[in-house]
Formats: sequence, structure tokens, C-alpha cells
Amino acid sequence: MDANLLIEELVEIKNKRESLENARATWSCNCEMHKEIKKREFGGGTHYVYQCNQCGKQRGGSLKRFDAIKMLNGKQVELFDPNIEEERSIKNRIAYEEISSLWSEERRITNAINGFPDYQSTILAEQKKFEEVNEKLTKFIENINDEFGSEKTIRALINQTIILKKEKYNKLRETTERFTSETELKSWFNEKIAADFYIYPEVNGTHLSENVNVRIDYVLFPKEHLIEEGFEPSYFGIEVKYFNQENGFTHKTSRGLWQTISYNDSKFYLKNKEIKLKYSLIFSNLSFSKELMLIKNYGHEMENDQLEWRGMIHVANHARVGAFEIKGNKKEYKGWSIKFAGGTYFGSTVYNSESNYNKSNEDVINKVRVGNF
Repeated sequence: MDANLLIEELVEIKNKRESLENARATWSCNCEMHKEIKKREFGGGTHYVYQCNQCGKQRGGSLKRFDAIKMLNGKQVELFDPNIEEERSIKNRIAYEEISSLWSEERRITNAINGFPDYQSTILAEQKKFEEVNEKLTKFIENINDEFGSEKTIRALINQTIILKKEKYNKLRETTERFTSETELKSWFNEKIAADFYIYPEVNGTHLSENVNVRIDYVLFPKEHLIEEGFEPSYFGIEVKYFNQENGFTHKTSRGLWQTISYNDSKFYLKNKEIKLKYSLIFSNLSFSKELMLIKNYGHEMENDQLEWRGMIHVANHARVGAFEIKGNKKEYKGWSIKFAGGTYFGSTVYNSESNYNKSNEDVINKVRVGNF
């Protein structure tokens, strides 16, 4: 295509993309102008809360019933409407996908103007080449199977898979800067997470059924700016663990998760009062994606600690235990997420020293999992 036509197309797409971005920027909500007291069911009870009728988010924590009724002054109170936030979220996602698509088209045209190869065509060419190689490999495996039988063929394929996975694992291990102890993890945690939570270290308590003393590494409570973003104003626990991916992995992780589970059945003593944790999270070196990738997985029929870890996390989910995961790495902190096997509850993204927050699914912390659920 002629370069001038490409430039005209680029300008048109850029204008459209900027127009969408400018429109999206006006969606920021002045919740104080639109908030209303409503009834909301969670935690086994009915609460009076402020909901913004424009963005749908809860603003602040629960109000005292007496204060709420007084402020309503006889007005009929409506139920909290989750559809407002959901519809706004869908609208926002559609706009984001369209803007992303326009950005991709801009890059494609810019590359074409500058004489660079079309990225999409390169991907298609690679896919075609891979399909051809895969067809040859399939025929080769069929020939081995015909000559030696399925058992020996499977064993040979597993052996080759293990060799490749070990090479990949060793390269990743050599290039990943890792944590070495719980002390180092705690120091990192205290430095990075204090901006969003009140952190109470080494809190003593009592296990309710066994009546034995316990001590959790941290009890956390959200700061005011998180509560305004919809984070539930309740105490939750953090247990810090360091797991060596190469030595005694299953033994240590299972004990660490069970220890964390036990804290949900305990009462703790904080600020001259007894508290019960809403849920508990494990924070470990596995909270960082690169270290998580260092959990061994050499094949389903051989050593597969990754599969065991996922299974333990799923069981822990039923006991209201999840993971406090980190975006970025040890040196580049980009935010955090509170995740359970059933989904993500809440997350933070840090960009240019500013934090953005997003609540995804509050059911993962509110659902009661007792008996046949």
C-alpha cells in the first residue's frame, strides 16, 4: 500500500483511539454526589452501607444501624444493587478492548510505514511451520510405536520431556533472584505492603477447639483508602513461609498451609480485644511468579510438585485460606493480589508510583464452606 494512504489510515485510527481514551477518562466518578444509604447482605448479617448509584461501588464501611436510620429520616431504604458496578465494568472492558485493538492496528501500520515485517503475518508463518513440524513428529512417533510398542514409546517420550524440562528449569533457576529466608520475606513485606494495610506483627491467640496457644505472623486491617475502594473492613491473617523448591517441598508446604488453616479456627488478642479472622493468607517466596515457576514439574508420571501445590491450594480454599500474591518481582514491585483457588478477591496495581485498586469477587471471602456446600 502507498505510504501516504498508510499515514492517512494511521491518523484516522489514532484520532479514533484518542477520542475513546478521552471519553473513558471522563468516566471517573464523584461518588459523594451520587452515594445513597442501602441495605447489603454479607458476613451472615444485614448492613447499612453507602453505595454510589453511578459507579456502583460501596463507599466506606458499614454504618451503625441507629445512625443510618437517623440519616434516612423515614425514607424507604433500597437494597444494594451489584448490577450497577457490573454493568459499568462491562462497559469499561468493552472500551478497553476496543482501545487495545486500535493500539495494535497503530503498531501494525507504523511497522509497515517503517518497512518492518507485519507481526501478525510472522505469527501465522510460525504457526504454519510448527504445524508442519508437528505432523512430521507425529509420523515419527507412529513409526516408533509400530516397531517397539506403546509402552516403550511412552517411556522414551517421557524421558525426552524430562530432559527438556530440566534444561528449562536450570536456566530459570540460574537467572532468578530468589529469597533465602522468612526473615528476608518479612522485611520485604513490611516495606512494600504497609502503604495499604495496618500491619500487626506476632499476634497471640488461642485455638478454639484444641485450646492451645497460637501466634500468627501478621494480622492486617485495610487502610481507609482501601475501604473506600470496596475492601471489606475486617481483620485477616498473614502467615509468612519460605519454601525451598528443591528440598522437602511437599512436607513443608502441606504443614505451612495447615498451620495457616488453623488460624481461621482461632481467636486472637489485639488492641485489648478478642478478634476472629475473616480469612487467612499465606505469603511466601511462591507469591512471586518466577519463584512459583521453580516448583518442579518434570512430568505427570514423575516428579510433579506443581500439581501437588495446586491441589493443596484448592483444599485450603475450602477453609478460607488463600495466597497473598505479588505482581512484579523481588526488585520491581508492581502490586499485590489476594487470591483463592475460587478466584481473586482484591488487587492492587502500581504504575509510576501510583496505585490503582480493583475488587473482583467478594464471594471468595464471604461464602460459608461447612458441611455439604
